[in-house]
Amino acid sequence: MTDNEIIKALECCGSNGWGEKDERPCDKCPMQDCEDCEVELPDYALGLVNRQKERIEELEKSELSKAMTFNSDTIKRCSAEAIREFSKYLIDKAETNIINISDLPDLVAEFMKTEDK
Repeated sequence: MTDNEIIKALECCGSNGWGEKDERPCDKCPMQDCEDCEVELPDYALGLVNRQKERIEELEKSELSKAMTFNSDTIKRCSAEAIREFSKYLIDKAETNIINISDLPDLVAEFMKTEDK
């Protein structure tokens, strides 16, 4: 049975509850010729639910993977940009005066203050 046929069969059985078979609209049911639909339909329905569950999990993994890749790329891009900005900052400082290694911690702290604004 197709997924749509399973859904239609469930709708037929569900329209009047799981009462007596002659109380249900079986003439519209895809399983109307089945002798033991009350046993087979739950199995079909369980299969449908499990297939949908697997598909949802696949989609969630796929979306999570995309998000992780996006975040990783964004972090790399931001890191590269921060390095470029800091390099420009040091070059500007070097052009105006001599930078000593001992000045680097102060320059880094000064740079971080300007980035926080």
